Amino acid sequence: IGFGIGLTDALMNAQGMFYERRYKTRSMNLFHAFFSLGGIVGSLTASLCAYLGLSPLFSFLVLVVPWTVVCLFGCQYLQEEDRQVTSSETSRANTTKRAYPLILTCFGLLSWLAYDIEGSVAEWGSVYMVSSKKADQAVAALVYGLFSGTIFIVRLFGDKLRESVGDFCLLPVCSLIVFCGMSLVLLSAGPATALCGYVVMGLGLAPVVPTIFSLAGKCKGISASEASSFIAIVAYGGLLVVPPTLGWIASHSSLGAALCLVLIFCALAFLISLTLQNFRYQLNQK
Repeated sequence: IGFGIGLTDALMNAQGMFYERRYKTRSMNLFHAFFSLGGIVGSLTASLCAYLGLSPLFSFLVLVVPWTVVCLFGCQYLQEEDRQVTSSETSRANTTKRAYPLILTCFGLLSWLAYDIEGSVAEWGSVYMVSSKKADQAVAALVYGLFSGTIFIVRLFGDKLRESVGDFCLLPVCSLIVFCGMSLVLLSAGPATALCGYVVMGLGLAPVVPTIFSLAGKCKGISASEASSFIAIVAYGGLLVVPPTLGWIASHSSLGAALCLVLIFCALAFLISLTLQNFRYQLNQK
């Protein structure tokens, strides 16, 4: 399942890059909004199936069969990468003898940090609410739902936000918003304030990953397919390491102390975002 989802994730982001290149528009946030919506629908569907006492196999098929039908129907509308652009970019990459543009490495690091921040909410948010904020389990279960719902709503308007603010101004601002949200979570006295902090984190984190993929698809010297694969590898690589590391730190100290690492991630994301301005010449845009 993980292998198939990983491939699908990289391929769908590549499709978003092809679409933006061909039609010269910003639409990646809308693509990712439906990804977030899928997570919400999947969670609610699984919850309903569990409530009705349905078997895990049936619950799995309820989600997989419609997804398979949509995939088969949608294949005829998939975009092809511009071969002329791809060949010229490959030739340019061979000339400069650089495997990946420096700005793509920065995008990879930003995606790694963003996925890790989201992973900290998904893996440890509810646990932190119960263990440190003394929240009921029903309240703690709202953490990722509110977080994901906020991300979905913001991504619906994320592309317009990019046009009005600008990509290279938006990313550092988002990092600061996530930092403030995580600080509110850690400093809150009760579960209600902590939930508000997670909502603020969702507000800030929502446009980050779609914007990274969108900009990565415009990098000179590399095709959009390769850029999408590179970002996906780096981002998922972080998810293999950081959430378990938070658990290891929590076992030797406290979960609150472990989640302070998220604040460091936000600060690093802010610093990397500020440096991106220096590498704008490596993008296929003015």
